[in-house]
Amino acid sequence: MTASDGVYSDKVEITWSASADVSSYEIFRAATSNGEKVPIGSSTTLSFNDTTVVPGVPYWFFVKACNLHGCSEFSVGDTGYASAPIPVMPGNVSATDGDYTDKVIVTWDAVNHAFTYQIMRSDSETGDKTLLGEVGSLTFADNTTYPGKTYYYWVKACHAGGCGSLSLPDTGYAAIPVPAIPTGISASDGIFNDKVHVGWLTVDWASSYQVFRADTVSGSKTQLGTVESAFFADTTVVPGNIYWYFIKACSISGCSDFSVGDSGYAMLETPDIPSGVSASDGTYTDKVLVSWNVQTDASNYQVFRAITATGAKTQIGTSENTSFEDFSAVQGRTYWYFVKACNATGCSAISEGDSGFAAIPVPDIPNDVAASDGTFTDRVQINWTQVSGANHYQVFRADQQNATRNLIGTSSIGSFDDTNTIIEKIYWYWIKACQDDVCSDFSFEDSGFAAYPVLDPPAGLRASDGVFIDKIEIAWNSVFDTEQYKVYRSDSENGSKIEIATTTDTVFLDLNIEPGVTYWYFAKACNLAGCSEFSFGDSGYATLLIPERPENLEASDGTFVNAIKLRWSSTPRATNYEIYRALSNTEAKLKIAEIEKPEYLDTDVEGLIKYWYWVKACNASGCSIFSEPDDGFATIETHGYTIWIPLMMKK
Repeated sequence: MTASDGVYSDKVEITWSASADVSSYEIFRAATSNGEKVPIGSSTTLSFNDTTVVPGVPYWFFVKACNLHGCSEFSVGDTGYASAPIPVMPGNVSATDGDYTDKVIVTWDAVNHAFTYQIMRSDSETGDKTLLGEVGSLTFADNTTYPGKTYYYWVKACHAGGCGSLSLPDTGYAAIPVPAIPTGISASDGIFNDKVHVGWLTVDWASSYQVFRADTVSGSKTQLGTVESAFFADTTVVPGNIYWYFIKACSISGCSDFSVGDSGYAMLETPDIPSGVSASDGTYTDKVLVSWNVQTDASNYQVFRAITATGAKTQIGTSENTSFEDFSAVQGRTYWYFVKACNATGCSAISEGDSGFAAIPVPDIPNDVAASDGTFTDRVQINWTQVSGANHYQVFRADQQNATRNLIGTSSIGSFDDTNTIIEKIYWYWIKACQDDVCSDFSFEDSGFAAYPVLDPPAGLRASDGVFIDKIEIAWNSVFDTEQYKVYRSDSENGSKIEIATTTDTVFLDLNIEPGVTYWYFAKACNLAGCSEFSFGDSGYATLLIPERPENLEASDGTFVNAIKLRWSSTPRATNYEIYRALSNTEAKLKIAEIEKPEYLDTDVEGLIKYWYWVKACNASGCSIFSEPDDGFATIETHGYTIWIPLMMKK
């Protein structure tokens, strides 16, 4: 399959070889070899003319062979185009002049019959031209430019048949960007005594640098000058003053933002040793006031303290004036104080020392004294509000409010436990606040006492389960400080509890029970303070004995018509009876009834036949052995007369 290439100006002719068993051919067209194939017509011959093409534009053509059963796959494609005049040169070629820092945009007017455009560039108007690219639009972005350099641009209009002549040129360039913010700013710290050197890293595209200074990192910035190198010497500084320096990088397009700042200063001479150091001697209770004479060029003073005049000196603070208040001094302890004068360059040698101390104040009287009233069983706890400055407290006690007060102990906190007490006896307490050997007056008094303990419920309660036949044994673990125990009984675990006994022992025998009945037991531990909560419960019961076998069993002998009546003596502990029957004394016994009373009427019998009977006495624990047997029979009734027939004659 072939398509004509520029043979005709108004069409493309497509031809192909014949295929066997074909009734027609379908023709398709696409913009590219892999583009979407669109049907444009059909033919029963071996050719087709596409008259819908745009002259100069290349197309791809494909053919399918078809018959009544369908069509083949696509043929191999071929390109073709209709001829068109070679495009004229594009007009109004324009390249941007510094509109962008990273590219030049080239634009031009559309040209008839042009399918694509080729863009050329050169460093000069007569220099060698380089093809940058070919596009189907009317604009091109040259991203390979160097900022600030001027280039020449030309454009050619092209179609499938070729390209026209070069357009007239136009120049364009990418702008030099605003430089990045300088980094690596470094200002000298005391290296010189009359200036500060400031340096930084060079920045691409920067042609100059602006240098700024401020008194603080966030203060107002003043421009000191503009330099072309990455260095500046500030000779307008005051030695010892700290300054902050900031840099801007600049190009013809503008300047960057401020850099991060760095501080610097010119060296200042070290101050002389302070004189006239004086520390207060007991003038204050909360501090020692240290003062000294002012020193030229000193911006601050370091204050040191030692335990003795020649002891190790520890810095305790810094002051910008000629005094210092030592609030950390322990009252009553003598310290030695020393001072250094300092500035940005350094500090002087240490001064002569002077001793001083803070006076020990008499502590305030403690408030809110409160003694526990029965809160504890083994002690009285006394609490009070701690007093500022007190390092311990004295605790006093008396048996009466107006009796002699005796010191019973000391405490370093606002609490004291008096464990030397008698339960339920009332004592009176007073407190003194002390700092070392200096103590306040007595506080207001308060009374307190230790109470009997609230007992825990007895643990481990257990009731016997069928161990005895006439009683239930209840036992539990002893509880400390208990004087007696109360025993309770209930018909169920959650039922109403009734007190049944009081005992000083940890075992109780409940004789007032019904054998075989389950009871629930609970206990409380008691003393003068009262009783505990109920213990956990436990169930128990006495064993119910199996009844003895029934005695005196009698079966009626012909007393009733078609029935035999049984009677026997009532059996102790029996709640019911089982009746058994057989036709002889040796045959297997068949259970025929279960009743509660000691008599039974057997109506399931035949007259004049002898039956043998046995009885068992039963309760919840089981049944007795069989009673001694007895036989009996029923009569029959005929014509109003009772007929007696010896049983031995009845087969």
